[in-house]
Amino acid sequence: MAHYQIVAVDSMEKIFPDTQPKLLRHSAEMLKNERYSFQLACYSETPERFVRLRIDSPFADRIRWKAEEYVPVYLAAYPESDDYLISRNSGIFPDVLREPDGRDIALRPGKQTPLFVEVKGFPPGMHRLGFALVGEKGEELCSCEFTLTVLDAESVKSDLIWTNWLHCDCIGEFREEEFFSERYFGVWENYVRSAVEHGATMLFTPLFTPPLDTAYGYERPTVQTVGVKKSRAGWEFDLSVLEEYIDRAFGLGIGYIEFSHLFSQWGAEFAPKIVGTEEGVKRRFFGWDTPSDGEEYLSFLDAFLPCLTEWITRKQIADRVFFHLSDEPPEERAPAYDRAAGHVRKLLRGFRIMDALSDKSLYESGIVDCPVVNVNRTESFIREGISPWAYYCCDSGEYCTNRWMSMPLQRVRVLGIMLYYLNIRGFLHWGFNFYFSQLSKSRINPYLVTDAGGAFPAGDAFVVYPGTDGPVESLRHEALLDAVQDYRALRALEKKIGRAETVRFLQEEGVRGFREYPRSAEWHAALRHKINCMLTER
Repeated sequence: MAHYQIVAVDSMEKIFPDTQPKLLRHSAEMLKNERYSFQLACYSETPERFVRLRIDSPFADRIRWKAEEYVPVYLAAYPESDDYLISRNSGIFPDVLREPDGRDIALRPGKQTPLFVEVKGFPPGMHRLGFALVGEKGEELCSCEFTLTVLDAESVKSDLIWTNWLHCDCIGEFREEEFFSERYFGVWENYVRSAVEHGATMLFTPLFTPPLDTAYGYERPTVQTVGVKKSRAGWEFDLSVLEEYIDRAFGLGIGYIEFSHLFSQWGAEFAPKIVGTEEGVKRRFFGWDTPSDGEEYLSFLDAFLPCLTEWITRKQIADRVFFHLSDEPPEERAPAYDRAAGHVRKLLRGFRIMDALSDKSLYESGIVDCPVVNVNRTESFIREGISPWAYYCCDSGEYCTNRWMSMPLQRVRVLGIMLYYLNIRGFLHWGFNFYFSQLSKSRINPYLVTDAGGAFPAGDAFVVYPGTDGPVESLRHEALLDAVQDYRALRALEKKIGRAETVRFLQEEGVRGFREYPRSAEWHAALRHKINCMLTER
């Protein structure tokens, strides 16, 4: 091996410091309205530490690169997890994508140093891209070429409703009183922008502090967009912060709003934390000590929900909002869920209610319009004529797609193919940026603790890292963008040859559902090549 080496590698391979990359790529193609990503694996046997990357292309300004960084993974998988993993052992895994500082690249002798490269906005045609590592004096140390063909064909706009819950209390180092200030919104917008750029079309919106992943008796920081005031005359509501939140979201490209849950998680037994003022004094009105079906909270909802829905109607966004009741109510708590939901349903006539649920009877009762079902159960709903959305979290098992750091990136990316194949129009995940331990008992540093304090396999709780003024991206988030692009390409193919033929094509390629698909990055790249070729055939 030469003293220096740089090679192009497929974006679906994770490059580790002590292993030679296997999925080398010298050429590829992309649709003209997509972005294409790949990696550069840089290697040095010499002690020289800092080099720079030179890009040789007339369109070099349309090529962006980031340095990949490693994070510690303690809980890589559960003991019972399947074997489609890179490793179930603890170790360091590549994930963080850091904007280059001064354009310097730090090479560690005898170790691979990966870079993530993305290309966007090239004109149709064949483009030769040159990459070289140069030393401090500008001398070329090594180089490689990559040929990218931009096809004169396009994918279609995504019709997916895609949401990854944004946790407003995990954005920046803000005190409660600073939430939704102008400075806060400046950072918040960068998180929302990141989500939109990676396929998000729906935004989780905290009417009140979301009753999610919070241990009984504990409280998360107050993030509440609705101002509440209690007087002798009754309840008064200020929706100005909520309006600013939604208007900013729509301005950034969000298409839909999902309001935070009106009842506690896993069964709707309690009210969420709601704070406000009474006679000029700030106080908590509801929380863990408030039964969900108690007269006090139900009368509050009787006042609040008509006020909110009237405002939504006046704003003409009724077709763009969804309501939540309780996240994943278990079967044994169905009576509490039914009581709470039954009351709210009367107040939300004409509005859509969505909830993550596993019990079909809760959907069949007519309370929930849009069931969001774990990928390991989604197909059973479909077989009964139900059209669910999908989600995954923790261990969906049996080779289902997910986004753990220990998983091959093909397992992350295959989500787009699965959503198309099963004709699922919505996808939800609970953790865009959850930086707490399980049940929010303590804050964590996601650069050091990637498994929510040992609760979830590393990567389950977030796909971006906290930065100074916004998020820092991850390899997994980029793989999810590729998943959305695959979905859009399949929709374009459907437009050309019909859904039946597109589904038949996927079946011939080995796709059968969330559990059954070729588990191979090489297969995935070849499939995408075939789709691209079919889209350009006359």
